[in-house]
Amino acid sequence: ILNRLQITVKRGEVMDSLLEGTLSGIPGWDGDLGLKGQLGASGAFGLEVTTSTPIPLAGLHAKLQVDQGKLEKAADGAVSLLASGSVTLDDDVDTVGGAVFRFTNLGIDKNGDFIGDRDQTLFMDLPEPLVKEFGPVTLSVSKVGFGKQKRQNETERRWFMAFDGGASLGGDLPVSIGGDFEGLYVWQNLMDPNGLPDIDIKGLHVDLGIDG
Repeated sequence: ILNRLQITVKRGEVMDSLLEGTLSGIPGWDGDLGLKGQLGASGAFGLEVTTSTPIPLAGLHAKLQVDQGKLEKAADGAVSLLASGSVTLDDDVDTVGGAVFRFTNLGIDKNGDFIGDRDQTLFMDLPEPLVKEFGPVTLSVSKVGFGKQKRQNETERRWFMAFDGGASLGGDLPVSIGGDFEGLYVWQNLMDPNGLPDIDIKGLHVDLGIDG
């Protein structure tokens, strides 16, 4: 379905064209693909794609939701791909069935490298927290992420891993300590690749209990 077609002509030459529409009836999928394309006189073009419902990924036991996908070609011929959305694993996948991978501004350039001038993130929401005990300490993780962003008050982007979850201290101790953390970021050490990473935490809630 063609929703919009716009062509800009100047002095008998096509300077710019814009097309918006919807593609339906794709085999194996009952959703609609939203399309928006633009072509300039210099040869540069851009194509944006969105999905109305998740697309089944045959053989991967997962579904893909594209909130925004962009394919761009600059006037110099450089091509880049940028996408935001999520991948949800089917419920029949062992252990991590139902897990959701969320990605934001993941980009690939013409060389297959990550685009370095944008904030890029990939997060996975776990269907059930991963729990590990270390003596009296119990750790749980409900979300895992990684990406490349600017740390606060910095100009250079660096890689990070991030976690949401909780921790508790119990056992035979006379006190019990528990808490939840949100946005525990472990940052790449730019000064010393072999040194300790920098750590930030966006939110922390602590509960303290005393026996007796």
